[in-house]
Amino acid sequence: MPSDSLEHFRATLFDQAGLPMAVLDPRGRILDWNRAAERILGFSRDQAVGQSALLVRRPDDARRLELLLRRTTRERRMADFQTFVTRRDGSEIPVTMSVCPLADAAGRVTAVGVVLRDLRRQKVLERRLAAHERMVAIGRLAGGLSHHINNILAAVSARVELALATGDPASARQALRLTADSVDRLTNITWNLLLYSGAEQRPPAPSRPGAVARRVADRLRDELAGGPVALEADIADTPPVRLDARGVQQVLDNLVLNARQAVGDAGTVTLRVAPRGADVALTVRDTGPGIAPGDLAHVFEPFWTRRGSLAGGTTGALGLGLTVARSLVVGAGGSLDLASAPGDGTTAAVTLPAVPDAGGEGAPAP
Repeated sequence: MPSDSLEHFRATLFDQAGLPMAVLDPRGRILDWNRAAERILGFSRDQAVGQSALLVRRPDDARRLELLLRRTTRERRMADFQTFVTRRDGSEIPVTMSVCPLADAAGRVTAVGVVLRDLRRQKVLERRLAAHERMVAIGRLAGGLSHHINNILAAVSARVELALATGDPASARQALRLTADSVDRLTNITWNLLLYSGAEQRPPAPSRPGAVARRVADRLRDELAGGPVALEADIADTPPVRLDARGVQQVLDNLVLNARQAVGDAGTVTLRVAPRGADVALTVRDTGPGIAPGDLAHVFEPFWTRRGSLAGGTTGALGLGLTVARSLVVGAGGSLDLASAPGDGTTAAVTLPAVPDAGGEGAPAP
């Protein structure tokens, strides 16, 4: 051992410690190796001493360890990093490696102490927790989906039974109209579910949000004409973004649908699209009652339900609309945030990074 500090380190703690420990010189060669390291890694002290690549054999991690030892020696402070150490039988163990400088009586850093913490049990627990969280998410998704579909089918069934019982042609027409609308709603739920699950994969096809938003606004004006909800649109020409035309339309449709539900019987939905620096900004604002602070943190959860939660309206579950919208936006490198306060309406703000202009206008969504 080259210094008094190393001898003190070994005498007081080293051999009796339950954690694998090693002492390295500043270049990474093993100077000593405690009993726990012998037991866990399978190499005796005599086999380990003098080796420079025994602890970390993966080339990238070995380079990281080399740089870490230099910094530890130079800056004289502890540091941690996660890596894998290889046992004598060839198997690897995930570990956290804690590195600290060891100085001699003159204050010179002559060696580096290393403590290994075995992460195998932690990794098992992390996998179990992730599996549990997936099952909880699947259960929530299945419950919300069943709730939506059952409500739709129950309304159709009741209307059809009424039409059959009365034989009234007007009731039959209403039943057919409700059935057609319900099929559209189920189709939208299925499409959103495909987008949310990632089963619907689309190749990159940049589009211009301004062009897509104009088509969405024209359709909404026709749908809202003469009704209690007014649409205001301020749409500028924009550069293209990484999200294709159908994706932009899906985002706007979902945001506008929530805004329409929020304003209830009367109000205004405002749609704005414009360039903003190197990005494209899309905002949808409603004049509804706003969202309670306690609910705002949950509105992007799949099928999160609280009657009246979105802007105080009377609509039921929020479904997958906001979840899918955020997923599409984030997938295109952007962000989607909601700003709201009780009594002050809600604003959904989308930011999408612009991409180099390829001359495409963005095809209409199917």
